[in-house]
Amino acid sequence: MDTLGLAGAVTLVAGVGPGLGAATAGAFAGAGAEVVISARRAESMDPVVTALRGSGLGCTALASDMTSAASRSEVIAEIGRRFGRLDVLVYNASSTGTNAEVADADLDDWRRLMEVNLWSALALTQQAVPLLRQAGGARIVMVSAMTTRMVSARGRGGYAISKAALNQAVRTLAYELAGDGIRVNAVVPGWMETPTVASWRADPALSRHVERARELIPLGEIPTPAAVAGTIVFLASRLSEAVTGELIDANGGQYMRG
Repeated sequence: MDTLGLAGAVTLVAGVGPGLGAATAGAFAGAGAEVVISARRAESMDPVVTALRGSGLGCTALASDMTSAASRSEVIAEIGRRFGRLDVLVYNASSTGTNAEVADADLDDWRRLMEVNLWSALALTQQAVPLLRQAGGARIVMVSAMTTRMVSARGRGGYAISKAALNQAVRTLAYELAGDGIRVNAVVPGWMETPTVASWRADPALSRHVERARELIPLGEIPTPAAVAGTIVFLASRLSEAVTGELIDANGGQYMRG
């Protein structure tokens, strides 16, 4: 029984790497969706395709630079040619940039952050709207960050500001696309057990930082990418039919809204 309503749903996961993107693609494929993944480098996508196909699940990989209008257009056009519609768009492409405080920041670097984290998300959505409208009841899920909720680290201002702008874009899109039956939400992860965090655990100079982060999480463990991907699937499923314009925190309770 397709309780999630995702069987056959054409789903684009833009920005796939070894962490949340891969887990999200796997979660949608496991729910029966027709999954299309996109990343700049084929080597980022090859392990995902291999793993899914090894599990008997399908996946289409399309190399794309989300900061390139032509590249984005080709991905959307190819989805249109193959499927004729797009049911779910997940924007996971992201850049953290170089750590710097505002007084010392290279604002050109911050502009590049905005290009990846905000403008490309908006541009991809704009290009995808015709296919999303054709689907009827389509869903968009953006991936934000807990840095928009709390000032927790010096030097991350550029990243936090770009993701905060994305949060407002989610609300704006949700309002504007509601008439087309398109729901727009965001998941807001905090720490995740990514390969990067695993490498920090193995480094004596960084392992205490990771352990301190774990201690601040009420549920007692740093969430896995699969756990956060489950929240993304929820927001794309029929279980969240009444939810739009929301920013859903998925951080083990490290941040709780009042």
